[in-house]
Amino acid sequence: MAGFIATAVAFGPARIGYGLFLPAFRDEFALSTEMAGSIASAAFLAFLASLLIAGSLLSRIGPATPIMVGGVCSLMGMGLVCLASNSLSLASGVILAAASAGFAWTPYNFAVENAVPANKTGRVLSTVTTGTTVGVALAGLLALTVALYDFPWRVAWFLFALSGGVMLLVNGYALFRTPTIAGHSVSAPHRDGSSVTVLFSRTSVPLVLAALSFGITGAVYLSFAFDTVKAAGDLEGLPDLAIGPLMYAAFGVAGISGLAAADIAAKIGVTRLLTIVFLCSSVSMILVGVAPGAMSAAILSAALQGVCVMTFSATLSFWSMSLFPSLPSLSLTAALVAMALGNAVSPVAAGFMAGAIGQEAVFLFGGAISLGTAIVLPAVINRELVQSSSL
Repeated sequence: MAGFIATAVAFGPARIGYGLFLPAFRDEFALSTEMAGSIASAAFLAFLASLLIAGSLLSRIGPATPIMVGGVCSLMGMGLVCLASNSLSLASGVILAAASAGFAWTPYNFAVENAVPANKTGRVLSTVTTGTTVGVALAGLLALTVALYDFPWRVAWFLFALSGGVMLLVNGYALFRTPTIAGHSVSAPHRDGSSVTVLFSRTSVPLVLAALSFGITGAVYLSFAFDTVKAAGDLEGLPDLAIGPLMYAAFGVAGISGLAAADIAAKIGVTRLLTIVFLCSSVSMILVGVAPGAMSAAILSAALQGVCVMTFSATLSFWSMSLFPSLPSLSLTAALVAMALGNAVSPVAAGFMAGAIGQEAVFLFGGAISLGTAIVLPAVINRELVQSSSL
């Protein structure tokens, strides 16, 4: 439950709150599309940096401290956004809050391995990861309430900051009271003496390819989908600031499906599951590109993206652990670094592309990337399985 709350806060309001409130930020801080994309990319770069720092801390002092650092980042970052007086202070808060996601997730792979029976790790990791969907849904509903009742957007960010405080308290209580987690270094789990160089072997190619592709499209969606839909015009008379929250609520509720990722993978296999995920991602992106002014298309797009993000995130946790069982946290960190690289590059690139070809065309391009991944990834996975079995 502590892990569920950590991901709910770090990957909920701390990481996606910027995209959720981007229309309001545009109005108050006069943000251009290029500037908005640059802030989003900087936030994802902070996520990348925190992943690497968390990996370093994990190898020295165990998972509890990095997770607590993530809680501090979420509390301070969202508090800074709440108090922002200009675009610089806004960007600083967004970047600090986004860093919490890198600190709060990967250490839980090690924590779960050391505190949960082996036959339940897949399901527990899916549960921890799917905390994101609750965080996203609640953030969306809160933003919707703010929009409908005409509250200042700062009210929502004040409550977001409070959630960071709750994350700190709950995780501090749970982690430091668990003997198999508190103060544990990651040197212990190298049970078979594997070196981290195994992460650079052919086995990691499908994992990195999938993570990089999803990082590229996911960051564009979270940064610009709701802004694109709002810019398309009046959707059934809804207030402008209500459009994003409704889409986020659909995103979060549909993402509950991520809880079943481990069970589905056990029945149909990881390869088929990932193919479905990337096909859904493609449809989600294309819907924004071809019908941004249709509310039904926008809600369906957000729901599909929620299913994709939550299912892929959960699958990444147990897929990386199954590929590299001796490096449970470092293998997930490696995959997330690839995803974060895609996250960091794509929003700023999308911001400048939108100025040249339009935001709708950017989403069509993203849909093509996901479709190409759905086609290529199974062949890459099968090739690596054949190569591994022949060695």
